[in-house]
Amino acid sequence: MFKRAVPVFETGREKEMNTFYGFYTRVQSGENTLLRIAGSSIYSIFINGKFVFTGPARAAHGYYRVDEIPVGKYLTEETNVITVRLCAYNCNSFSLLDQPGFLCAELEQDGEIVRYTDENGMGGFGCVELDERVRGVFRYSFQRNFSEAYRLDGRYAAFDLDPENSGHRSVSLSKQETKSFIARDLFLPDFDVEPVQEIVGRGTVISGIEAPLYRTREHFKTDILDCFDDDELEYRCLDEVRSLAFEKTDRTVLPWEAEEIVADRFTDLSFRCNLTGLIDLDFTVSEPCEILILFDEIYNGENVDYLRLGCANVIRVDAAVGHHRLLTQEPYTFRYMRVVCRNGKVRLNGASVRRVGFYAIADDLGVDDAELCRIYTAAVETFRQNTYDIYMDCPSRERGGWLCDSFFTSRVERELTGKTEVEKCFLGNFIDHPTDPNLPDGMLPMCYPSDHTDHVYIPNWAMWFVLELREYVAFTGDKEFAERAKDRVLGLLEFLRKYEYADGLLEKLDSWVFVEWSKANDFVQDINYPTNMLYARLKRDIADMYGDKSLIKEAEKIEQYIRDNTLVNGFFCDNSYRKEDGSLELSGECTEACQYYAFFMDIATPESHPELWKILTTDFGPHRKANNAYPQIHFANSFIGNYLRLDLLRRYGLNERLIKEIRGYFLHMADKTGTLWEHDGEVASCNHGFASYIAVLLRKALCM
Repeated sequence: MFKRAVPVFETGREKEMNTFYGFYTRVQSGENTLLRIAGSSIYSIFINGKFVFTGPARAAHGYYRVDEIPVGKYLTEETNVITVRLCAYNCNSFSLLDQPGFLCAELEQDGEIVRYTDENGMGGFGCVELDERVRGVFRYSFQRNFSEAYRLDGRYAAFDLDPENSGHRSVSLSKQETKSFIARDLFLPDFDVEPVQEIVGRGTVISGIEAPLYRTREHFKTDILDCFDDDELEYRCLDEVRSLAFEKTDRTVLPWEAEEIVADRFTDLSFRCNLTGLIDLDFTVSEPCEILILFDEIYNGENVDYLRLGCANVIRVDAAVGHHRLLTQEPYTFRYMRVVCRNGKVRLNGASVRRVGFYAIADDLGVDDAELCRIYTAAVETFRQNTYDIYMDCPSRERGGWLCDSFFTSRVERELTGKTEVEKCFLGNFIDHPTDPNLPDGMLPMCYPSDHTDHVYIPNWAMWFVLELREYVAFTGDKEFAERAKDRVLGLLEFLRKYEYADGLLEKLDSWVFVEWSKANDFVQDINYPTNMLYARLKRDIADMYGDKSLIKEAEKIEQYIRDNTLVNGFFCDNSYRKEDGSLELSGECTEACQYYAFFMDIATPESHPELWKILTTDFGPHRKANNAYPQIHFANSFIGNYLRLDLLRRYGLNERLIKEIRGYFLHMADKTGTLWEHDGEVASCNHGFASYIAVLLRKALCM
């Protein structure tokens, strides 16, 4: 991929946690200029002090995608300064791989390489350590890497315009191990800017509050989790905020204007909707100050709950007198922001979000129904924020590429764009996943690219990979891709066969057997029937892709067993237990989700089970919690029961019912955050990738 550049990093520090570097070069203007770049863990690119790009696109272990960015239009000066801020995390997470830090970059003008990274500086790239970002901090969440905190004294801004004289320590670069570079194979995003909309309140900060320290699993270094020990922390932002109380003194809502905030005061800000991107703050400090930035998707009018999602939604900035511009290195998700001045005085000139996600898509449903249009717009917004280099479960807490979630999100990409750009890269990462000592042979990771040092996997999610793969192949006709995945698919089947008992059903699966976020997850042993419904579908899909007709007979055997042996009072039972004498006994537990699995996986149809279908389509749905005619049937949750239900209404042409239920399930979400949620309440992520599938369902229901 690279013609002259080699991967480099500071000598001997490529495996240290949470280091932050600034690479730089100068180049003459030229319309036909291409920046070719790859790195680990995450980088941001600036030209003449202006943001241009953040990357890289994620790939499987041992592979690195190369961004090729036309930068000629940004080279507006005779001599232009290009800077790259690179953070190397070197810790395990669900969002970025634990791989040694490096940068590899070159500039090509009219076919000639004019600048490139190398170990002796002959290629024209220099490097300094950007020590304004504080290293010793808490993790942002269990699933993501480190939170952000800064000490700004003017050198940070100077680096982007005059890096050689910015006052930073120059570092000696060494050539790193040879890397396997692959093409990005994805769109280049726009990084649109969303400015703050309103001031929604002000108040006073009260210090010295006694509160227990907030410590959860991500705050303790173990064999399966990397973080800083307490005595290694330079800033304890969570502890600091826990010692504060916030008293709202002004609830007036005003259009945004520049805001001066003095010591022990705060201002609450609101954006257009729930957004995902880099936080961009422009502020002027007249007295040295400490600023705390708290943010969240939800606002109760009194407080911004920076811990609601189980994340450290806190950024601390210690700033010297002067003008500052801070752009975070990582994307975050929020609608509301509280800017707290602990001491000194700051004038907040501007606040915005530089979007990181899918490019703009027409979000006009084209119908004269304001409520449906708001839901559709929220679904499209949710898709854009959860679809970038991969499909993500949520762009906030995890930024992880979870299977099953992706099954639904992939349908959105196909429906809204007619393409499978992201899906091909997403599935390709799983195919390229190398042998992993943390997982049994044949098993796929439950989300990827990620590090599963706790040895946890979800066998169900690996099966959903096959279902999505078959839909991808059917949509694209890409049989070559199916062949590329064949060993992975057959390896998974071989792994699952170890758990087959009589009648070919899976029994006593290990690790995290997951049906959905409801009581259905309490009934997963010894034989879980939703899982086996999925297993039967997996065998049919493998037969469809690779022509093994014997698998169809195996699937039929599983399906017939479930039809004949699992009904309890007309409902499919969730599971059976193996008794001491070797016989099976139904648990008697029936969940709403199990019924939807049965119809979604074609174990049942409206024709084969008309009474059950009638009950599901008339007595179940968003109204059932208020009028529960079947209390013995445990409720489904959004993921994935409600989505299976809605898809079934679409499949069988019950469009009026479908639209009514979409309104019932999702209107309150669209109105509150402008995005769609993980659960049917606001207890978790209010911006979840699979939820964007509502855009597809609305289009189908309206015959678009």
